[in-house]
Amino acid sequence: MRRQKRHATTRKRTGVFYALVDDARRDILARALAEHGGNRSHTAAALGIQRTYLLRLIRALRLKDYFYPTRLTTEIERLADHGR
Repeated sequence: MRRQKRHATTRKRTGVFYALVDDARRDILARALAEHGGNRSHTAAALGIQRTYLLRLIRALRLKDYFYPTRLTTEIERLADHGR
């Protein structure tokens, strides 16, 4: 029986540590996407990662809705308020 390879972003992770790491990753990606107007290619280049890996992270972290400008702006405002 062969084991299927699973990517790090698809593993089922639980616990406070992983929740905090995912929140940080979500914040970084949301801010980067906002800076580049939702353009995934430019965002990936700015972060120094492959575009396909960025897409995988977006799916894994459930950031799909942040591509819409109003939702993205709302999320950035929430993040800015949270940091104060």
